[in-house]
Amino acid sequence: MTNDNYVTQDEEQQIINQIKPKIEYDGILSLGTWCQTGITLVVRKLFDVHSPLHNFGIKTWENLIKVLQSRFDSYWELENMVIGKTTQDFSQRYKDVRSIYKVYDNKYNMYSNHQFDEIDNTQTELKTYSKFKDGLNKQIDIFLKQNQKYERVLFVLRAMSIPMESTIITEQHLIDLNNVLSELREGKPFDILFQVQEHQFQEVSDWAAKHGYNHFKICIYTEKWSSDYYSNEWEYLNNVRLAENHLLRLFNDILEVNTETFTTEYWQVTTEINGW
Repeated sequence: MTNDNYVTQDEEQQIINQIKPKIEYDGILSLGTWCQTGITLVVRKLFDVHSPLHNFGIKTWENLIKVLQSRFDSYWELENMVIGKTTQDFSQRYKDVRSIYKVYDNKYNMYSNHQFDEIDNTQTELKTYSKFKDGLNKQIDIFLKQNQKYERVLFVLRAMSIPMESTIITEQHLIDLNNVLSELREGKPFDILFQVQEHQFQEVSDWAAKHGYNHFKICIYTEKWSSDYYSNEWEYLNNVRLAENHLLRLFNDILEVNTETFTTEYWQVTTEINGW
């Protein structure tokens, strides 16, 4: 005999998430180090514009700390870039798979799998570089202003080196990451959703608790690739939201766009910045 009123465990959790008060942030910012971090925020509608770390990979995750310490100095400058072989871009925003050039930033040990398509570029010249760099510079400016002006920010980071199995997280990494984010925030509060592999989860969690890093929200990732952006790996995001006025703040405080033309200019402005 079946009970039509039976509620499954997943349904029960969904109900709890709906009635549980959500933590509100002025901004939710991707720190990478993997493009799926930013995509998760896009799918969940938890972002305004891409961060300058969205859609790039970092071969060794702690290079992220160097990028932030330098405030993106010489970030993706042409003299530091090397054009690699063509590969396939499976980005969900494109209906068809694209052929793109894999491009490297040797200063920060980063790579791009999404920005330079084969149709508009060549093995010897990135003809779309100027457009790419203009958009990236705007993202950097927005990212720094958000950290300067927003009262409460959530950073989202997957600590993953290439290959994934070689990822190492040390006590010094955690200290350096916290220090550079504290400097970036100029004393204003922040949380960080910090994804680690399962074998280091307990170690990192215990260390954060022992040293009073309660703003570190440690979670586990188990797969390199995953199309499930609502998986339990991102459970903390079920209980957060952006402030109701986040778009107005983006326009008024960050982009300095006239809000009288808000509805007509929003997509035009953000599309240009996001590179869509």
